[in-house]
Amino acid sequence: MIMKQKILTIGRHGAYDFMSSMPLLDYSMVEAFYRGKQLKSLSEGVDKIYSSPMPRAKITACLNAIGADGDENQITLTNKLTESASESTLRILWEELKNQCESLGLNHLHLVTHLPVIDTLSYLFFKFSYFVAPGECLVLESDSWENIFAGKVQVSKLPAFEPNMLSIYQSRLFGTKRKDINKVFDGVKNINPEEVFDYLEEINKLNEQFDLQKVCTIFKNKTLK
Repeated sequence: MIMKQKILTIGRHGAYDFMSSMPLLDYSMVEAFYRGKQLKSLSEGVDKIYSSPMPRAKITACLNAIGADGDENQITLTNKLTESASESTLRILWEELKNQCESLGLNHLHLVTHLPVIDTLSYLFFKFSYFVAPGECLVLESDSWENIFAGKVQVSKLPAFEPNMLSIYQSRLFGTKRKDINKVFDGVKNINPEEVFDYLEEINKLNEQFDLQKVCTIFKNKTLK
C-alpha cells in the first residue's frame, strides 16, 4: 500500500491597515481565497485548519477554506496560535496537533497564524529560518506525521500573490488589456484577471463595514470563468 505524503502548511495572515475597519486589505482577501486553491492543489484537499482567533487570521483562514472547496466548519480557532503564544504553549500545541493528525488520519493540515509564532516554531522544531510575508505559506512535507512534527521535513514556500493582483487592478483602472494572461499566480492555473477585479469590486461595496459572512458569500457565489 502506497502511503500518501503528509503536508503541513503554515500560513501568515494577510496584510491589513491599522487605519481601516476591515481586518484585511481587499487584495489580501482575494489572495487568501486563491491561496486556498493553491493549497488544495498540493494534495487532494485541506483536511483541517487551525487558526488564531484574531480577525486578520480568522478571515484569512475562512477564505483559505472556501478557496480549497471547503467551508468554515473545517476551522478550529485556538488562542495557542496568537502572537503572544509562549514557547511552552507552542510545545503543547505541537504535541496536540501531532496527535490529531495521527488519530484522525489527516493528510494535509493547515495553520493560519502570525509571524512571531512562525519564527518560534521554526526555532523550536526546524532547522531553517524564512521570512514569511503577509499571506505567504511555508510547506512542510514528509512521509509521516512523526517526521514532520520531529522537524524532519522538506521545506518550500508559497510566495505572495499580492503584487500580481495590484498590477491587474491598476491595469484595469488604466484600461490596459490583459486578455492574454492565462496564468497569473504560481501554482494556480487559469485565473482570469477580470475575475480578480470583480472580487475587489464586490469587497469594496462593503464600504469599510466589514461583515465576515458577506465576504465569505462573495467568494462562495463566484466561480472561475
